[in-house]
Amino acid sequence: MSAELLKLARRFFALPGGQRLAVENIHSPHFRGYTAAGRELTGGRMDWRELFDVGR
Repeated sequence: MSAELLKLARRFFALPGGQRLAVENIHSPHFRGYTAAGRELTGGRMDWRELFDVGR
């Protein structure tokens, strides 16, 4: 991961929750964007990580 990308990711995840939710993946037809902690299932179990899905 480039240093610039890591810097941008840290800035994004430091934003208030409401600002992160403005780009929540449910607003994208391709499910790209932010997913809050506790809103993802992995192997049928709650996943407590925050993430931002990107694609080409």
